[in-house]
Amino acid sequence: MITVDQLKEAGAIYFEKIQTGLDEYDFHVVKLNEEEAYETLKGLWMYNGDENTFVDFYYYQLDSEGKKKADSILFSREVQYLNVNAPTDKSQFIFHLDEMLLGIIIKLNYTEMLFSTFYFTKDPPCTMWGNYGHEYVMFRNKQ
Repeated sequence: MITVDQLKEAGAIYFEKIQTGLDEYDFHVVKLNEEEAYETLKGLWMYNGDENTFVDFYYYQLDSEGKKKADSILFSREVQYLNVNAPTDKSQFIFHLDEMLLGIIIKLNYTEMLFSTFYFTKDPPCTMWGNYGHEYVMFRNKQ
């Protein structure tokens, strides 16, 4: 896990409100089904590499009812993964991406249980917010 400051130092496009992203960055929207989202994000991860790929999602900040609802669409091994990798500091929720986490987040996004943000910091950096009606918003620095 890393902090927001560390994420920014790594060169990520980071903002807290989507309106900031819409105002300050070039963006486009892509509609992706679950498989397309997986392939697109995995491709960006492979291009950027482990050290330049991060994700934030708020699973660990959900109340018990929210977690129970999210857990209901996951396999038991996925719930176990989330429990084993739970941060000790609940305010830190930015992770390096791995295969299991990618699958979990795609599933949570696709079912609109939980939204997330993917950060890719290799040149050129981009950030993807997803999912809103199976749409992902990709942000890049203005040209």
